[in-house]
Amino acid sequence: MRILFFLFFSLHLPYAPAESLTGRVVKVTDGDTVTIVTLEEERHKIRLFEIDTPERDQPWGAQASQALSKKVKHKVIFAK
Repeated sequence: MRILFFLFFSLHLPYAPAESLTGRVVKVTDGDTVTIVTLEEERHKIRLFEIDTPERDQPWGAQASQALSKKVKHKVIFAK
């Protein structure tokens, strides 16, 4: 009974609110990860939600990184 109680409540808990950040993209690590710098000069590594691309050293990894870089590098983004 305890296990069912735990599973029921753990599956129905709301997600914790995510921190919101605004900053300029200074680095594209790969096709789904960027680094931003905020106005306070804090660096944050941001992983794109529900996006899965090859790593840089995998087939098509370099192309995925280049595609993301063309879209966001040096631009100001809002991340939540």
